[in-house]
Amino acid sequence: MMVFLGQLLSGFIRLYMLLLTLRIFLSWFSLPNNSFIRTLGYFTDPILAAFQRICPLRIGFFNLSPMIPLLLLGLCDSVVTTLLINGRSFSLGYILEIVLYITQFFINIFSFIIAFSAIILLIADIFAPYSIMPIITMFKSFLSPFTRWLQRHLWLNSRHPIRIYYIIILIATAVFCTIADWGINFLILLAQKF
Repeated sequence: MMVFLGQLLSGFIRLYMLLLTLRIFLSWFSLPNNSFIRTLGYFTDPILAAFQRICPLRIGFFNLSPMIPLLLLGLCDSVVTTLLINGRSFSLGYILEIVLYITQFFINIFSFIIAFSAIILLIADIFAPYSIMPIITMFKSFLSPFTRWLQRHLWLNSRHPIRIYYIIILIATAVFCTIADWGINFLILLAQKF
């Protein structure tokens, strides 16, 4: 009975996550207001609007607040799957495992944003070095603490030092993310032993 209830609840959570993802994706386009969009908005917009009010997480033009309900729903699905379907007991190790998964999620998101910004700025600096487009300005402002730190500590005698700084940021982000993932996965393995 508990397995069936867990599967039903997990299916509902995953369906709602799919609806939220679809709504977020469709909000990037200007689509005509049809019955499908209205119905989808009816089920998803209250949650998205609540998290935008409660936790307005923005990085420049990026509104990251829809990631919070997706993260929470993913955690709920993980808890339901682990406790109800797989029959694992609720313990301190399990709580530690969830905290480590949340930490890993935020490290990966932050690393992705840094790496994506560095790639976009590197491409923009190669093909349009004097661009003042708002999105480029936003990416530059996001990476400026890293580039300023590199300029203070690593002076380069190059014609295009900013490109080298972007490449260094990209490589350092990949290395940091890989080491953090290994470390967190090791800690998760230790937490599973509790």
